[in-house]
Amino acid sequence: MRGGKQKSDGHDLKKGMNMDLKYVYGSHEIEFKEDDDDAFFLKWWRFQYAHRHFYRLKTQNKTLQKELDGCIPTLFEIFDRLQMGQHDELDLLYFYDLEFYQFVNVLVYQYHRAEHGADSYLDLRYEIDTALYRYPLKNLNRTEIEVVKQIHYWTLKLGFLSVQFFDKPDLIASRDAFIFNTLDKDSLKQNSIFFPYYTGTNAAPGLNIMTEDNLQEVTWDWDMAVFYHDGDVIDQIKKKMPNAKEWKKSGTKVIGEQEGSSIQMYIKRELCSKTKALRWLTGQVERRKFFKESRLQINPIHSTPCSETQKRKNDKFIDMTREADGLSAYRRETKKDNLRRAVAILNWDMQNIHEKGGLNKNSRCKETVEFLDQRDPKLIEYYNSKFNNKWEDDRETPANENAPQFDIEMRNGDIDSYHSNVVREMEKDYDVAEFCIQKIENYTYQDVRRARKKSKE
Repeated sequence: MRGGKQKSDGHDLKKGMNMDLKYVYGSHEIEFKEDDDDAFFLKWWRFQYAHRHFYRLKTQNKTLQKELDGCIPTLFEIFDRLQMGQHDELDLLYFYDLEFYQFVNVLVYQYHRAEHGADSYLDLRYEIDTALYRYPLKNLNRTEIEVVKQIHYWTLKLGFLSVQFFDKPDLIASRDAFIFNTLDKDSLKQNSIFFPYYTGTNAAPGLNIMTEDNLQEVTWDWDMAVFYHDGDVIDQIKKKMPNAKEWKKSGTKVIGEQEGSSIQMYIKRELCSKTKALRWLTGQVERRKFFKESRLQINPIHSTPCSETQKRKNDKFIDMTREADGLSAYRRETKKDNLRRAVAILNWDMQNIHEKGGLNKNSRCKETVEFLDQRDPKLIEYYNSKFNNKWEDDRETPANENAPQFDIEMRNGDIDSYHSNVVREMEKDYDVAEFCIQKIENYTYQDVRRARKKSKE
């Protein structure tokens, strides 16, 4: 992005974007602090996959690339024109780019709210930013609105402010944070601003949930659809669903009217239980209800005592919204998941972005295994926990002294079968990364296997 000399007037944007807020929901106060690790890493990897999806799309379609790149000068002109005296001079490129992204996000968010109405997607932090910039959309001409419209389209498609993806993906942050450990987690979180747009999730096998803000065509083979309207009672929806005995029987079932629905849920009953579907739907409903009815206290949270009853209610709400975000899809331990996703991204970047072609997937993974083994052999244990264990020859002692002798100090990792096993695991992770980039979602290996099996049927 283009640099300049700007800063926020007495306002640390980076800290402001991450500050803790207190939300009031009915008679309840719910304190939301910064993302916990799982929530942060979920967004982190979705962001990385979305960026690479967009990068590949642009590089493969030069007409699209030219069209989108042409939006940037217009956006900078708007930015420079409409700062309205809020910014002072400072030689910090980072803050200029951050404020530019924040300003464009305000335009996109304001456009989205205007297009979809007062009941559409509400983000309370974006509301603060919109007020800080004095609702700038009203000052744009027709041509400028068309540019914002285009950026808005790609933002919804990608799930993050699309302007952030116009440059090449960051090729080192994931490597440094999760492989080399030269960038600590707190620094990574502090310097990461995602500008996410919640678009529902299809992270659970056999389940796809969308909100009215971002409805998309469902192309996969579902056999049950649930259309939720604001005010519907979950228990009534539950009664209309087949019971456990009838759940997996063939036939298509539709519950509710599609027209005017605020939440749409599509289910493949063979892959998704009734309990899971209802739990996800409840999470989405609670999320929607909360953000529609909540009031915002903008000031940072001051610790206040909370009753045990209220704490349980808050914890239940947070658990439901975490599940609605797809956090329940995590099945690998977080540190292991991060390391393996980072290595997979590294391999993908080497194959698709770096000017270092010539290797197929298998050769690339072999090269990476050797690199990791030389740098830190313990990293390989995330692929095979016994890789560095002392090799034990379980064969009988050779009958004669001229038979081949084996080094008793060898590791398991020095044996071809162990080494090949790690390479295969790394290849699987590469396939997962490719699938995640294609679908812009945080899938697991099991999800990819199920998808491939389904495509062959």
